[in-house]
Amino acid sequence: MALTRSDTFDPKVPQWTKTVFRLRGLPNTIKTSEDVANLVHKRLASIPANSIRVFSLATSLKYWEIPPSKVATVMFSTVPRIVQDNPDKGEWNISPSPHIDLQENLTLDTHFMGMTPLNDASSSCHLYE
Repeated sequence: MALTRSDTFDPKVPQWTKTVFRLRGLPNTIKTSEDVANLVHKRLASIPANSIRVFSLATSLKYWEIPPSKVATVMFSTVPRIVQDNPDKGEWNISPSPHIDLQENLTLDTHFMGMTPLNDASSSCHLYE
């Protein structure tokens, strides 16, 4: 669902809370939904971790990354200010927080361009490739 400047910026309005976002560039150390929510909360201090709902977490398909990053699909009960301030962008960079982490930018988007893995399967589950 594309949001336009004509949409209200009230974070409680249903179109905001029904939007699914893709979050790319998560560090490989992220293992659980709680880890995702806590990292996003650290990066966007105005968003409490309990208002971030994580639906999927998987290893990125960028085979050239060492170690590979992770990607998640998330929804917010309170939409981040960076989205509210620029709803037409469709993609937002979340910068590292000084003194909290030294990671790269996270990328939040609603366009889902390219492949988005939703989970990691154990290699023992693959009978054929």
